[in-house]
Amino acid sequence: MNFYTMQMHQDHIDKDNLSIYEAVGAIVLERRIGYGEWAPEDDNGNMMKKFEDMQIGDIVAIRKGATPLMLVKVTSGMKKDDGIEFQKINFLSNYRDIEILGFYKDYNKEFKFKLAIGTIQKCSDKEKDDYKNIQEWYEFCKNK
Repeated sequence: MNFYTMQMHQDHIDKDNLSIYEAVGAIVLERRIGYGEWAPEDDNGNMMKKFEDMQIGDIVAIRKGATPLMLVKVTSGMKKDDGIEFQKINFLSNYRDIEILGFYKDYNKEFKFKLAIGTIQKCSDKEKDDYKNIQEWYEFCKNK
């Protein structure tokens, strides 16, 4: 099992005139996370590869900047559908099904992500705060 953070992408929220709460609601309703298509020259953080490398059972902390929003578990391999309509958001041509584990508002510990850049970040260093925070949040969600 690996830990990741994934940015709730502001461009699509703005473009589709959604509030952050509506965007989170779409994830809750559809039980999917994903991204659109990027030209290889625009993928300077190798985000598509990181998303493709996720495995069933990996834990993803959905965030808005450095602020945690929800914790999810990946339940499917990567799926591709150029015509998918995701609630009001029509940009998730690459997606994975997820199980929602918990919401940050229900967690009893405050924290912000230190590495809050890029769309997707893998947290693999067990000594770093982001890894520890996701691990503790995951344990909290499992035991509630």
